[in-house]
Amino acid sequence: MGTVREAAALIAVLLLPAASLSQPAQVSFKGARVTAGGQLLAYGQAESSGALYPLLALVDLDRGTGFSAYLELDAKGVFLDAAESDSSIVAVGYLQGSPFSRSMLFAEFRCNGLSCEIARALKLSSGFGDIAKSVVFLSNNRIVVGLSQNPNTGVSDLAVITVKESGEIGGAVSLGVPYYHSFVEKAYAAGEGLLLVGATWSYNVSMSDALAVYVKDSKVIRAFTLGGADVDEGLAALHGFDGTTVLAGLTRSSSKGYSDGFYALVGEDGVRTTAFGTPGYDGFVDLLSFDGRLYLLGYRIIKNREFGVILLVEEDRPFRAVEVACDRDLVPLAIGQHEGRITAVFGSENSLLVLTFDKELKPLHALTIGYATIDSVNVAEVSDLEKRQEGLADKFMLRTQSLVSRDVSLTVEELKASIRRIDLPAKSLKIVVGGLEEREPLPEVILRVIEENIPIFILLLPLIIVLIALIVAMLKR
Repeated sequence: MGTVREAAALIAVLLLPAASLSQPAQVSFKGARVTAGGQLLAYGQAESSGALYPLLALVDLDRGTGFSAYLELDAKGVFLDAAESDSSIVAVGYLQGSPFSRSMLFAEFRCNGLSCEIARALKLSSGFGDIAKSVVFLSNNRIVVGLSQNPNTGVSDLAVITVKESGEIGGAVSLGVPYYHSFVEKAYAAGEGLLLVGATWSYNVSMSDALAVYVKDSKVIRAFTLGGADVDEGLAALHGFDGTTVLAGLTRSSSKGYSDGFYALVGEDGVRTTAFGTPGYDGFVDLLSFDGRLYLLGYRIIKNREFGVILLVEEDRPFRAVEVACDRDLVPLAIGQHEGRITAVFGSENSLLVLTFDKELKPLHALTIGYATIDSVNVAEVSDLEKRQEGLADKFMLRTQSLVSRDVSLTVEELKASIRRIDLPAKSLKIVVGGLEEREPLPEVILRVIEENIPIFILLLPLIIVLIALIVAMLKR
């Protein structure tokens, strides 16, 4: 990706002749993956004739070929994750209903080039409120990870379901802490098992801690939490070859802003945690380990606008960062690499924004896939890395977590489903590069100064009132 030939090929993609395509009124991307083979796999929801259907898009960033479709079902649905292996794509999500009547959605596609057929679509239900959040190919199985919420207590547990290559259920368990919420965001292959990342309220009751769980053969091998005195959530993770677990997410236990992004390296020698943020809302949603470096994809929200953030970490410390902006909100979805180039994917209205960088975060190419009317994108290097980072050694605590496992009885229903191909046009964008000078808005500066000096202002308040009264009296003369 990134050459003139590859860009031209991608722009030329018309997934099928126009006469054979269905055109949705709106698409919404919930997530994406950048695969090792140079493919972009995105998923979400499409609206057609007032109905909401799960959406899947696969674009080969090397050859400029792609597949995009929504799955027509008798019920409303959405895909929240997808994974590919060989000629199979598995997408998971849920069928919409009330919070306690949702069911997991499992769909497997068989693909041959641009021709994809639905192999099976299944409704998986435990009788609780079930949502599939992530899927991983492991050996010949498809491991579905999600949430199961008890309608009587309202408490949610993690759910791990094994679906065999034949479509049969190989087992299902729930993992949780009685009377406390546990959540999962993503699952990853870790050797012969899984690494799950999410959050739990079991230590902090009304506040959450980041949660990491290693699972093998549906059994917990290791689980731990990481967090401080406020809300902390794990949104992404990876398992290093040296046994180190890297967690990333958002924290309110730091002091840079309303929320900050954080990354933590958990190894045999302890944990090293760093927050990275601004006076607004910040967080990290995905991460990539490549060439001995760590790349984190996140967001920054200020004045009701959302920007993309990419942080490069070297030797456990922030080394370089860039912000991405356009005239639309940018929602970070995924970061990956192919042939030594870093690919960051954002959602923006009805489109995907795909940015390619070199290893030093120098932008190389940008394009949109979808219907948004974006002509350019701004990439600005962050110049105040020291100001944005904060060590959390004295604020975060690492704890071993105990989880109760129970077998779950699932009801499996095969769904009637058909594929409706759609056209997602691609367009190259102009990249505007410039340095970033961080300027905190004056009202926020005033509020921050007041918050940091409340005792002094309380002592000075009577004097301030007297001075105001004197000024008003003099003005009336």
